[in-house]
Amino acid sequence: MELYGLRSKNIFIILSIFLLCLLIPIFVIYDKMIILLGFSLFLFFDFLLKNLFEFKAYLRILLYLLIFFIILEFILQQNNFSTIQKISQVAEIIILLSILTFAILKSKNWYTKEFKTLTYILVSLIICNFVSTMFQYQNIHIFIISTLDYCKYFTLIYFITLIKIDDKDILKLLKVFSIVIVILSILSILQFLGIQQFFDIFKGRFEIIERNGFYRSIGFFPYPIELGNYCAVIFCLYYFLNKYKYKETWLYFISILLVINIVLSGTRTSLLALIIVFILSNLKSARQIISAAIIIVISFLIINNFMDIQQIIDNTKVEYTGMTPRQYYTLKSIEVWKNNPIAGIGFGTYGAMKYRLQTNDVIFNKYNIHDFDFANLKTTDIFYAQILPEFGIIGVLLLFALGKFFYSRYKILKEYDKSNCAYIYVFLTMCILALNSSSIFFSPHIGTFFWFSMGMILKNYLLLYTKNESLNVK
Repeated sequence: MELYGLRSKNIFIILSIFLLCLLIPIFVIYDKMIILLGFSLFLFFDFLLKNLFEFKAYLRILLYLLIFFIILEFILQQNNFSTIQKISQVAEIIILLSILTFAILKSKNWYTKEFKTLTYILVSLIICNFVSTMFQYQNIHIFIISTLDYCKYFTLIYFITLIKIDDKDILKLLKVFSIVIVILSILSILQFLGIQQFFDIFKGRFEIIERNGFYRSIGFFPYPIELGNYCAVIFCLYYFLNKYKYKETWLYFISILLVINIVLSGTRTSLLALIIVFILSNLKSARQIISAAIIIVISFLIINNFMDIQQIIDNTKVEYTGMTPRQYYTLKSIEVWKNNPIAGIGFGTYGAMKYRLQTNDVIFNKYNIHDFDFANLKTTDIFYAQILPEFGIIGVLLLFALGKFFYSRYKILKEYDKSNCAYIYVFLTMCILALNSSSIFFSPHIGTFFWFSMGMILKNYLLLYTKNESLNVK
């Protein structure tokens, strides 16, 4: 077998190096027998992907890259800053550079206008982050880890745009993930029924949460919000890609399971995001508007049989009568930004516990941001509270430039292939979910799908451009 002229033997070497970099930091923590078992499972899993699901080498690498982000985040979230985390960061750099180099070497005409524009924005963000972190903390390590936190997602975009991935490959990914979603749904139902053993495996330091006498499911995650957010984002990919492209009954069934999981999690913001996306996607004619309204009313009537919606609304009013952590951190963020208006204080360094520990809580001490320390919050719980203080005016302008860059390509794409709206609805959903999550765009289990979606928009635009070079976009 060959991939872009690369023989199977060389592909196996690349995958082995990838796995080795992944296992080195884990070897330091866990028993070697467990690692050997994990290695055996990996080989079995890779065999299944290759022979049963017919995943090509580059598609398997993409999937392993997504898994690597999750494992790496788990290691780096540990509070003890040991050798393991330093090794993990080195492994991350090696893997990202190797993946990017591999994609570039095996891609024809990779140095496109889009590649250059994306690189200009990335380099500008890196420079901005270097200035802000060195000015605030005088610590090169803070700069490196905060930069890697978003550079890895840019690498994902580069890799997707450079490899030969098509609609059939995306369908294969959806089918593999559907197995996970079915297991997740069974687990969520068992948790909703109150079987504690299925909570204990995943909840970590969090308590089991009830609302109005019902258990809130967490799935594979430690907290219900994570389950709700995950399913809301994944729903956009399954439902809209299937609606406009694949039209498979199985994928519609998976979409229904995702909606059920959102309801079982009791995550109001995720349910709101789902409703808004559904309404916007159907506001094209009077008939569609009426149909959407009927479906929403019926859905509420069904949900109301399991949950007292009026009581939920009343409880929400009680919960937010005073100052909430999100309001508090948002107000304090404006104070921080006013003293650092141009370049901010550095990506991720406002509110995220791992940065608070690594910087000896410089920012929170300087501005006396300690009113909610008793709650032991790991983050500010709202992404919008972090944008201005972390990025400053320059960084925010660069983020707008990045958004315009992708949306301008999407506007052309939608005229030729409506299925690309799935990726824009992922972005819209993430913007709504950012109201109750601080790391929604940069979390490996949820944020990855946003960067994947942006990569697919750029990939599909480049494919369209090669077929019609008269396309012109600014």
